[in-house]
Amino acid sequence: KKTGSGDIFNVQNHVVNESFISRFLRSLFGINEVDEDDGDIIDNSSKSSNVDSIYELNCEIHDIKTSISSEIVECASIVASTVISASSKLLGDIEFDYVIMDEASQIPLYLALMVLIKTDKFILIGDNHQLEPIYNMNASSHLNKSVFSTLIDLYPDNYSFLNIQYRMNSEICSIASNLYYNGMLMTGCDDSFLSCDCSNIFVDNLAVCLIDTSDIEFYEEKISSSCYNRFEADIIVSIVENLRYNN
Repeated sequence: KKTGSGDIFNVQNHVVNESFISRFLRSLFGINEVDEDDGDIIDNSSKSSNVDSIYELNCEIHDIKTSISSEIVECASIVASTVISASSKLLGDIEFDYVIMDEASQIPLYLALMVLIKTDKFILIGDNHQLEPIYNMNASSHLNKSVFSTLIDLYPDNYSFLNIQYRMNSEICSIASNLYYNGMLMTGCDDSFLSCDCSNIFVDNLAVCLIDTSDIEFYEEKISSSCYNRFEADIIVSIVENLRYNN
């Protein structure tokens, strides 16, 4: 640590507290041992040159890292990035042939534009039935809307609906399908891979079970700006523990 008084290193007052990095640097640059009484480094003559050497090495390491990163990006045929990182110093001057934006329904318009201005062709993947992105008070309501919903509203015929999913049991899928997708969402695999035996927990071994806690009079408790229901949490923990034990 360099200060106005000419001190170069800020060393703790006792040798036993000296860090590994400090010991490594002393060994690397031939700096003498720390005085146990006052914590000063005995050899003051070489401190300035050692610190200058460390600074130069750090600058060289930074330049090497930057050069390697730039070369990797320039040679890469595919670059994976967040929308914000796409406008970073490393990618700032890069123009993309195509941009494929996943979870586009969760990306507000003002963020999406950071990467979409760097390409002439793009593909957006998302679900306009999901919740909109978190609202930013510093942006207008139009800019807060997701880029996916914005473009679907502008070009309602320029999208493809992927109607086959592989992550949900067909009974669970049918709920979402009927509520949000006009019955068009289907399951593309055997339900046996997406089911488990719950007969020891529930009366009927169904994929969907609704538990009504409205008459138990165990109400939500406030925590910070949110709330929670301890009783419902206990029910969930009990169900999960039973599933783990029996399956």
